[in-house]
Amino acid sequence: MKKLYLLIALFSLSGFAEKVYELPPLKIGSSSNFYEVKSQKQKILNFFVNQTKQTDSTSQSFVISKKSFKAISPLNFDAFDMVKILPSINVEGPDYIGTDEVVRIRGLNVTHAGNVEIEDMPMPNGPGAGASVSVFNLQDISNIITYLGAIPPDQGFNVFGDFPGILDLRILKPRDTFSTNIKEYFGTHDLTNTYFRVDSGNIDNRFKFFISGSYLYSHKWKGPGEIRRDNLTFDGDLKIGDALDINILTGYTKNKHNNYFQYTFTQLQQYGYDYDYNANPKSPLYYNYNLEDVRYYYMLPTFTIKPDGYQKLIFKPYWWSIKGYNEYGMMQGPIKSPQPVVQLFSLDSKRYGFITKYVYDFDKSRKLILGYWYDKQQQPGPPYSIAVFSPSTGELVFKKYGIKALHNYHTTNEPFLAFKWNIENTRFEAGFKWLNYKSMAIVGQNPNEQASSVVFNKPLPYIGINHSFGKNLNLFANYGETYAGANVNLWPFYASNEQFFTSHNINLQYLWNRFFNLTTADNVDLGFKYSKDNFYISPTLFYSFLHHYGAFVPLNANGSTIYLPANISNAKSYGVELISSYAFTNYLSLFAGYSYNKFYYTDNVSVSLPGIVPQNYNIAGNQAPDTPKNMVKVGMLYKYKNLSIVPSVYYVGRRWGDSTHTQEVSPYVVANLTLDYTVSIQSHNIDFSLALLNLFNKHYVSTVWSPNSNQATLSQPTYQVGAPFTAIASVGYEF
Repeated sequence: MKKLYLLIALFSLSGFAEKVYELPPLKIGSSSNFYEVKSQKQKILNFFVNQTKQTDSTSQSFVISKKSFKAISPLNFDAFDMVKILPSINVEGPDYIGTDEVVRIRGLNVTHAGNVEIEDMPMPNGPGAGASVSVFNLQDISNIITYLGAIPPDQGFNVFGDFPGILDLRILKPRDTFSTNIKEYFGTHDLTNTYFRVDSGNIDNRFKFFISGSYLYSHKWKGPGEIRRDNLTFDGDLKIGDALDINILTGYTKNKHNNYFQYTFTQLQQYGYDYDYNANPKSPLYYNYNLEDVRYYYMLPTFTIKPDGYQKLIFKPYWWSIKGYNEYGMMQGPIKSPQPVVQLFSLDSKRYGFITKYVYDFDKSRKLILGYWYDKQQQPGPPYSIAVFSPSTGELVFKKYGIKALHNYHTTNEPFLAFKWNIENTRFEAGFKWLNYKSMAIVGQNPNEQASSVVFNKPLPYIGINHSFGKNLNLFANYGETYAGANVNLWPFYASNEQFFTSHNINLQYLWNRFFNLTTADNVDLGFKYSKDNFYISPTLFYSFLHHYGAFVPLNANGSTIYLPANISNAKSYGVELISSYAFTNYLSLFAGYSYNKFYYTDNVSVSLPGIVPQNYNIAGNQAPDTPKNMVKVGMLYKYKNLSIVPSVYYVGRRWGDSTHTQEVSPYVVANLTLDYTVSIQSHNIDFSLALLNLFNKHYVSTVWSPNSNQATLSQPTYQVGAPFTAIASVGYEF
């Protein structure tokens, strides 16, 4: 409560004034805006990535603008490919077109946690949502804002939490003039990708819209199977008088692909780099039994009301529908005689809610933001239906439901308040969210498979400061509390081991009461930003202490070991993030990013259950799985007139696949080269690009599906190898 009293006291210092203005950014150099540059060296200096929209941000945040996309990667397949350039963000995947990616921010897997927003609004999360970022064509994104660590109270809306960061995509709004953009990609493994966009231009100075779409097709680079993705997007802006703006963003995506094989650690040592699913329909490893087929439908309007020059009301209702399935083969049953089965994980869920913000400008230096977030998200997360089939005859024959439950909702209510004010060269931000989260109730196939809803109430304060020292230097610091959702995989874990638990008179509700906890994190960031002429540098120290962090704790189950997902561990994360750029000439600049992250468990874990001999999980001091202590990202940009050449190198240090450090993953280095050239003919632009990825055909482990996330679905790690040398060319035409 002391934190809350401090924030209330700060707000009470503010009074109303008659005249109001927008808050100005603090000055750095002779420019009041970070994007305003006065030399070609400064222009090429800022090409890769800009830190924050304004220099007065009190959070550790980055803005990757559209003009930087081609320098980072000309692929334009999904947003994750853009943010991988940032320190402390590791993007892993089995190919270069966004299939089954894993994204870690400061060491935590946020792929299924869904820490991705579109225009402040949450996107789908849970199983199948790893591909949701590809719902939007990257060509339709104007910039990507990334918040790390403590999140300002008017940002970060996601039912499964905002720790350790948020990626917010911003739509490239309809253009004022009529235009058409067509782009075609060609690449190895029969890759084709066609993108188009048509902008209407202003109609009667009141309405404008764009329609865009894309079709992607590719063979997997190893083994049989295909990847298909279809997108269709509409975005319209309507002005009604001077007081009301309405934006309608809606669309559809279909993502269907055969999976890449996930190795166990033993298989990783035994099998070759090209090992994949087979073509035998009697085997659970038949490639066409291991696939994902998901469709997304969405409606995301925004209503902005400006009754006068100092007030603004923003209302953003949203609706998502996700339909489809994940299918995967496995050996299931007794350890001595497991049976081949194929499991079908059904996806049929809705997500809807709204975010509303009231913004009041008191005067030239003070701004108040009041808001409310309401969210209803239907399962999966955890699954409501997993059907089990037998492939032994060469066709899938239904056997039983492994999991079957009523289709329920998570519900979140979250009022929030933020206050921002300037005192000369110092910017302050303070506020809080009040989290009220109600988990779904589990109503399974029998009385043992039932658990009631759990309600969490939690204040999440934030306070930050940014001070400008002279013309070139800004220092910022903040503290904020964030959270990550409890591990809903307790339900499928119990269903898979129900016979064992019922023999000890343990039902799901018992486990739910003990181990279903909300993870919270106390975060502190301290950093500075220095920019002068042709040089920019920004180091940041960060620290997080995690309470009730997720761990998979071993249990002795009649001579074998099963792993209980439980939010009972604690962990710490501290380190440094460094981003720097140097312009050698008007045409050549260097970008470098580095992160060091010591992310470790602070205690050993042991679970005592009735009639079950406890096992100690000795993990204290161990680095969290799939969290390299060191990552280095280096890129060089040569830009002369309409030609850009960008070589880049990514280094990912040693990782561990498991919490007990028995499965070591070697470090790796991957080098890429991209080229882009634009020709203008009578105001029509023709763009040519070429990406040469994994130039030296490095063999390495890319993806680690490790069980240290609160949303992890597997108790034991699996691995996927990175794609070999890949070439992708594109040609685009804009008129």
